[in-house]
Amino acid sequence: MSRMAYQYAILRFMPYVETGEFANVGLVMAAPGQGFFAYQLQEKRYARLTHFFKDLEGTTYIAAIKAMQKELSRIQQYVETCRYGSAGLFEELVRSRETIFRFSEPSLVLTDAPENKLAELYSHYVEHDFVTPQYRETQMESRLRQLLIQADLADRFSQKKLGDEQYRVSLPFVEQKEGRLLKAMKPLFLGQKETSKILEKAGRWQFRVHELQRRHQCPEELLFAVDGPEEQDTPQYAAYLSALKILNALEAKVVPMNQHNAVLEFALD
Repeated sequence: MSRMAYQYAILRFMPYVETGEFANVGLVMAAPGQGFFAYQLQEKRYARLTHFFKDLEGTTYIAAIKAMQKELSRIQQYVETCRYGSAGLFEELVRSRETIFRFSEPSLVLTDAPENKLAELYSHYVEHDFVTPQYRETQMESRLRQLLIQADLADRFSQKKLGDEQYRVSLPFVEQKEGRLLKAMKPLFLGQKETSKILEKAGRWQFRVHELQRRHQCPEELLFAVDGPEEQDTPQYAAYLSALKILNALEAKVVPMNQHNAVLEFALD
């Protein structure tokens, strides 16, 4: 099968027009005049939306996305039955409207497997498959650094490697004064898809802290700023809670990354 040009647009959810904030929640793809129209929507994993839009009720999104699914299904059936009469349908669908669902500007992609390409684009733009745990942790460090800068505390903390010639651990935020290791803060992402990796991550830091303590190179106070799974009623969240117990057993302070006041209180105290 030769490669053809397909149009696609990203579906964006914007419940509060006043702020202009949106989240990518779907993708539509079409080949005008070829009888092809397909879509993929985020119909189940909506916890990240209620987390991002603080005052949003989950039922609001569910009702809205079901209505959108019904409309896109109707369009898909029409395109399949009226192949040559649907050339302008895609443009009409994605044109700008003042509603809670809006589409991005259409783009073109060349492919010989449109269904696979649709899934690939959906994974990238909606599921954010490029966001690895390492990427998430780097972003968390940047957010924490910005928080310290805004509170005029950034000068007190610096990245250091703690330990001795045999064993070293790198920590991004360490406060040291007159040779004493006073405090350290470490953002920790514990939202991996595999439950074993969540527990292993906490276990690795348990080992690292114990080694630093054994070598008398552990800061007097330690804080883990953690981020975990978006949805609570899942095996991942249960593993996340177990991981928190492992970290709390280290006599470290463990707080959610988004609790800025708790983080700053630790830094200031």
